[in-house]
Amino acid sequence: MNYHLIGIGGISMSGIARYLKAHGEKVSGCDFIASRTVEKLKSEGVPVELGHSENHINQNLDRVIYNIRVVTGPGRCEIEKAQKLGIEVIDRLKLIGELAKSKISIAIAGMHGKTTTTAMIGSILMADGLDPNILLGGNYNGFGGNMRMGQGKYFLYEACEYDSAFIELMPNYAIITNVEKEHMDRFRDLEEILDTFRKFISRIDSDGKLIVWGDDANIKKVIQMAKCQVIRYGFEKDNDYVIDNFEEKSDRKTFQVKTKDKILEITLKVPGKHNILDATSAAVLSLEIGVKEDKIKQALAKFSGVDRRIEIKDQIKDVIIIDDYAHNPTEILTTLTAIAQFYPDRKLTVVFRPSQYSRNEAFRKEYGTCFVPAQEIILLETLVPPGKEAELKKVTSQDLVEEIQKNDQKAKYLTGFTEVIDYFQKNPPKGIVVTMGLGNMYELAEELIRTLR
Repeated sequence: MNYHLIGIGGISMSGIARYLKAHGEKVSGCDFIASRTVEKLKSEGVPVELGHSENHINQNLDRVIYNIRVVTGPGRCEIEKAQKLGIEVIDRLKLIGELAKSKISIAIAGMHGKTTTTAMIGSILMADGLDPNILLGGNYNGFGGNMRMGQGKYFLYEACEYDSAFIELMPNYAIITNVEKEHMDRFRDLEEILDTFRKFISRIDSDGKLIVWGDDANIKKVIQMAKCQVIRYGFEKDNDYVIDNFEEKSDRKTFQVKTKDKILEITLKVPGKHNILDATSAAVLSLEIGVKEDKIKQALAKFSGVDRRIEIKDQIKDVIIIDDYAHNPTEILTTLTAIAQFYPDRKLTVVFRPSQYSRNEAFRKEYGTCFVPAQEIILLETLVPPGKEAELKKVTSQDLVEEIQKNDQKAKYLTGFTEVIDYFQKNPPKGIVVTMGLGNMYELAEELIRTLR
């Protein structure tokens, strides 16, 4: 078939493009910007047009795949042209659900930790020789990117809650890592988010299993909709799998996952409590589908992390440059806490670019307190994704700086990458510098590395 992907440069969409191409389908696409992902797809033989135009759509296409984040903006014209021509138009998650139908599907949901958890499970399944199919919302060296095509019976993918798209899915197994307020440009309030998760949970196969973080108050409010068995993990003693005896050393952390009849010893080299939770969910899912315990331990001990998840980019003399995609206050606080605990004697500077004025407004107070582990905070001009240009600038990056300063923290506003590099040339950084946020913040990390060298 002939597929056209609108927003093909997105991390999920590019993985789908590669998966379809590997299965012999014809694939083309378009994207708003000429990103590295777009250039990589072109080098792999995928035709990609820059920008959005109805001229990209013609009668030769069989299907047009879209991401709701893209088509609410300039990509809408391509959707409308396809509909006029009678070409099938479907959301990317619905397509993923179709691709997974012939396999035993495992969906990873939750506001945070989906990509890391998916990568961990994929690594475990590979270690046990199960040869899984994987679609990942990030790049992981263990898979060679954001997609893995296997011949095994399992299909592993992320189930994104944005715009309730994941309620189209009908997975055999699922994990929910956490549930909280997020994507307030698409949801009315937390209760609407909870209702969306209830609908997702109700569609999990009745013969399957739902694995959840049992300590999460919001998850406790939604799991009653499950028709399948619900298995809980966490630190609280009433969970089915209990995390205990945590110990952290300079290069690794160890902990136990306990049930009534077994104790699984796990070692990790990635920092942070969030990685302990993600690893536990991956271990529980793997145990529940029959993976050997030694393979679980082996894979998690080797796991080195996904790109842009506390990714150490380089070290120049005594300055360590780290890049992370965190953009929600919960993610920011969790990530910075993990880094501060791992490097307790180093100054921590974070350069953060907020994304979407609606998120600034929804989490204004939370942004004021989530940078507490850092000694110096720099905020850049708020990123406006394609399709969000009409958002009212009610709360700007400067407003967030003021919120941070209310907590007696050193914070400043700089417009963009050039000003940041100029600032660090005049004020050489020490300790840890973290570039953080969506989009191409990794390019700022790389530019800073070149400058320091």
